[in-house]
Amino acid sequence: MADHGYERYTALKTAKERTEEPVADLLAGWDGHMAFAEENPALYRLMFAPRPG
Repeated sequence: MADHGYERYTALKTAKERTEEPVADLLAGWDGHMAFAEENPALYRLMFAPRPG
């Protein structure tokens, strides 16, 4: 399930077009990251929760 989440997450990230403003791109990337978390809370926890070594 986490692999599916990473595929969706990566697809959303790579679909974003870069601009000539790296700071704006960084902020947009963070906004996209947070939107993914808000739209997929259980999947986000599965993907990004710390795991025991």
